[in-house]
Amino acid sequence: MPDQRVEWIPFLNEVFRKQGIYKDGNGYKWAENDSAPLTPLSKPVKECRIALTSGCGARLKSQPIWEKEERKDPGWRDDISFREIPKDTKFSDVVITAATHSYDSEMDPNIMIPLDRMKEMEEGSYFRERAPYYFTHHGTWRRGKLVRETVPKMVQRFREMEVDAVISFAQ
Repeated sequence: MPDQRVEWIPFLNEVFRKQGIYKDGNGYKWAENDSAPLTPLSKPVKECRIALTSGCGARLKSQPIWEKEERKDPGWRDDISFREIPKDTKFSDVVITAATHSYDSEMDPNIMIPLDRMKEMEEGSYFRERAPYYFTHHGTWRRGKLVRETVPKMVQRFREMEVDAVISFAQ
């Protein structure tokens, strides 16, 4: 099968244009960030241990519920906790609580947290291996608290798991 690469920004701009999302004709204002503190990979992706984060609010049925679930109201933006989901977890053991949880994600929960797709990519040798745990959180955190409190904890866990790269899904 030939490599089917998509130039994402032109593709999405065309989708947005067809859907009439940006009526002024200017299109989406894509972020330009030349100063992000990203670290280049020191080895090929095929040799990397890959971690995953998702803002889908997934948790194991056995894990503590999210503040959102406990309060049963939309005022959950202060919940900056995250959950660790073991890499071989089955969807039957997971609860997804994101506001964007939809019919599509009921049909294929990999849309929200790609447990099966990551396993397939590991088995297909796209990378060396998956990290032992995936991290999930709610995607509407307060940025300051996220940066000061949660991200350092996640980074520490990534280091403990000897992760080389992280794929992050935002819902």
